[in-house]
Amino acid sequence: MDGTASLPPRDGDGLICPLPEALRALAALPHWVIWRWTEATPGSKPDKPLFRAGDPWRHASTQDPASWDTFGAAMGAVAAAEADGAGYVLRDDPTHIFLDLDNCRDPVTGALSDWALRLVEEAGSYAEVTPSGRGLRIIGTNESLRAPVHRRIAMPAGGSVEIFHRCPRYVTVSGRLLREAPDALRPICDIAADLLLLAQPTAATTPDAAPPRSNPDPAGSPQDIASALAQIPNPDLPWDEWSNIGMAVWRASAGSAAGLAAWTAWSAKSGKHQDAACQERWQHWFRSPPDRIGYASLHRLAREANPLWVKPSLVTALMPSAAAPTRAQGASAEWEGDVPHATPTPPSGAQNAPVASLVATPFDPADLAALRPREWVYGHFLIRRFVSVLGAPGGTGKTAYALAVALSVALGRPLVEEPVHSPGRAWIYNLEDPRDELLRRVQAALIAHRIPATDLAGRLFLDSGRDQPLVVAARLPDGTVVATPIVEALIKELRRRQVTLLVVDPFVKSHRLEENRNEQIDFAAALWSRVADAAGCAVLLVHHFRKGGIAGDADAFRGASALVDAARAAVALRSMDEKEAERFGLDEEERWFFVRADNAKLNLAPRPLDATWLQLRSIALPNGDHVQAIARWRPASVFKELTLAASADLIEQLGTPREDGERWSKRKQDSERWAGSLITKSVGCTEAQARAILDGYFASKALRTVEYQSPKQRKPRMGLEHDPQVVAGMRLHAKEDHDE
Repeated sequence: MDGTASLPPRDGDGLICPLPEALRALAALPHWVIWRWTEATPGSKPDKPLFRAGDPWRHASTQDPASWDTFGAAMGAVAAAEADGAGYVLRDDPTHIFLDLDNCRDPVTGALSDWALRLVEEAGSYAEVTPSGRGLRIIGTNESLRAPVHRRIAMPAGGSVEIFHRCPRYVTVSGRLLREAPDALRPICDIAADLLLLAQPTAATTPDAAPPRSNPDPAGSPQDIASALAQIPNPDLPWDEWSNIGMAVWRASAGSAAGLAAWTAWSAKSGKHQDAACQERWQHWFRSPPDRIGYASLHRLAREANPLWVKPSLVTALMPSAAAPTRAQGASAEWEGDVPHATPTPPSGAQNAPVASLVATPFDPADLAALRPREWVYGHFLIRRFVSVLGAPGGTGKTAYALAVALSVALGRPLVEEPVHSPGRAWIYNLEDPRDELLRRVQAALIAHRIPATDLAGRLFLDSGRDQPLVVAARLPDGTVVATPIVEALIKELRRRQVTLLVVDPFVKSHRLEENRNEQIDFAAALWSRVADAAGCAVLLVHHFRKGGIAGDADAFRGASALVDAARAAVALRSMDEKEAERFGLDEEERWFFVRADNAKLNLAPRPLDATWLQLRSIALPNGDHVQAIARWRPASVFKELTLAASADLIEQLGTPREDGERWSKRKQDSERWAGSLITKSVGCTEAQARAILDGYFASKALRTVEYQSPKQRKPRMGLEHDPQVVAGMRLHAKEDHDE
């Protein structure tokens, strides 16, 4: 071939291996051809002419089924380097629809155009990256298109969408599943119908070009519902038809006040309208919710009334320069934005209203074979696609700990000796401190752990809420809870940057809801779960403790309990208490620099010696500032100051009768006989450490409790006795260590 230097770079070797599950239906059909990059003249636009898989240097034709072959034959030609890739011929295939999205992807970063990402989400079917790396292809099934279709639609920034169905064309197939798409084919005839209307907005629509929607009840945004109602006439409809429209709006809007306002405005088109009648039916549906009518019915009726109508959310997403659709007259202002609403609280007396019907999914043993392990990211509390919570009282270093976790993930190094399972990019979004303060904290952590700043290049992102607010949920003036547009923007950026861990500090600044209302905090938690799931990352929300909250207790977290309940895991930090400080031989001033981490969703906390302990350290920065950093701390063993020979002497002394004939006791209640007093005097340790030493001697069988005759009380008492063989063995090992 001439001019190969200007041909598109090969994004892969053309082999589809392994074969995505969604493509198995296509692979079973003998519709396959092969293609090679070629240029008609040097420097001209590269082309991909078709060739036969069984005869790689002979041209194939989409009009000649005899020139098509099997998937296996096509892959054999690619593997033999006789082709750059495989293609699928669309002619005579009534089952599938193909959407070709051009100039919508950055081939270097993988970033998608807004309109392309929205189209992938709307379709909800298999999507793959094209061989050039600059486009996408969505493949789905057909349920209602009957005539062949080939139509092209211009998109923003030089992009385009082509619709293919049963036409004499072919599409390249790469098998490179898009991360944001499922590995499954789903019906996309509805989205194809809407796109066809966008392609020819002034032409009459035929049943083949714009079939009825097949989805029995797709989701409808408030904007779409209001626009649909604006299309539907109301020429004094009979009561049952009027009620059916109301039921569809009630279910599509989840019974919200805005839904009632929109339906009332539509009803007012009729001379029969009565506000009281609308109110009465709306309340009735809380007690007996409709389950067979919803947004799909509104969409169908709007399309019947206006065959050229397309739902506004799709127009806005794919044609952002288009004029905004007009809101239905009389609709509530909160329908202006395309945002989800929280499920409304039923009116008094409707708490036990029946729920909509649902279908139980049977267990299939085959599902167990494909069950994937959890995608752990860090420790035992951060998992991809899940939300975790970190809580603590003020001044316990939760921000420093969250930073250490984020740096551990970004660097792939366990800075606080907790395992990093899946290293990747980390994004810290602090909603209280300015960005320069975040930089000071990062610098302190790097100094504390002796890490070059260059190791974090391209691995860490830092943002402050003072520069870019991050509020995912808010309340409208009428009390309705809504998601803000920042949710989708955040998901898009997390995907673009391929972030593994997002840290949001603190959670309370990420919403404008009532902190003590469970249903509102549950709504905010659900939004963060959506962010984690849609972006494929772990989300760590840093939260405050309520006043008097105790670490290890899920109820210690401030506000409603819904946040901790919704989280996959919750970690709580607290300062070392007085008893623990005494046990570790630390004084009152020192203990405040030591922090304990506990799982707040487990009722049983580990013993102090087995707990995860952290130490707060003040780090001097080159600019003269001092900033807090955190590191792992392990309590020194109480036996560290005791040699083996000294332990043998102490055990023998504890297990031998005293001069007054009495024996030492393990029980502190025995006052002057308590063995701990001898240990503290001999070793110079605290009483708590003395108890630990005594427990260790009993665990090693060097000491035991026996009954003896007390000379003072002249009756049997319990006292300590040592095992001479154990003591002799200790002395022998001590001598051998000394001789070495």
